[in-house]
Amino acid sequence: LSALKKTVEKDTTSLTPYRAIVPALLDARDLEGARKFALQGAALKPEGIILVQGVALAFARLRRIDDAIAMLNEA
Repeated sequence: LSALKKTVEKDTTSLTPYRAIVPALLDARDLEGARKFALQGAALKPEGIILVQGVALAFARLRRIDDAIAMLNEA
């Protein structure tokens, strides 16, 4: 995760590092970290909305519906 975070910091124009770090954070059960990077990716490029949808789905599976809705609205 540390290396992925550094990659995101160094490559500020590509969505590719976000596509790697968000699933890794979800696997690590770091929903807040995944949320943060998914929203950053979506702000970077419109295709990043897929990352937001994935994290929102993870929130919904944990019955954190309000968090899922808030995240989708923020994106």
